[in-house]
Amino acid sequence: MAAMSGRTFTPWEERSFPHPVNDVVWCPNKDLVAVLHKPDELQLYRIPWEHVCTVQIVAPGVRINAICWRPDGKVIATGCENGSVYLYDVETGKLLEVLRGFGTAVISLWWFRWDPQSLADDNYEDEEDPLRIPLPKFDVATSPSLESYSLLNDEKPQLEVMCVVDDTLRMHLRL
Repeated sequence: MAAMSGRTFTPWEERSFPHPVNDVVWCPNKDLVAVLHKPDELQLYRIPWEHVCTVQIVAPGVRINAICWRPDGKVIATGCENGSVYLYDVETGKLLEVLRGFGTAVISLWWFRWDPQSLADDNYEDEEDPLRIPLPKFDVATSPSLESYSLLNDEKPQLEVMCVVDDTLRMHLRL
């Protein structure tokens, strides 16, 4: 394996926790970090490690397998072993909504903003790339799965998409 180019990371902040840490996820647009302690304790911190809140887990004893942030950083999602995704308000830690029906256990979450119109443009392909694989054109206007969403008629047709993977390896996309 090739050695790294000599680049190192300079320590900025360090923190020790009294409990094991299962996962850490940085908020995409705020100075917030979600720390999953044990399988059922989620703490939110503002860097440098100011405690913001403890998420009130509504299903005690249900193991959290995955966490992710909504793109605007106002909601955090937990994917659990019971096949549900729980959405919590970041400011209060209170439950907002429960999404069910994702198999027997959620193992991965990803929440992102997507602009379907960007797929209709040719600018996502690099003509100079010798490994480029030609992709079929994406026509937003004729896509049966997206045409019914009124969001596409707005001036900025961006969708928030949550990708959920369950333990049967099925991927669910939710708008």
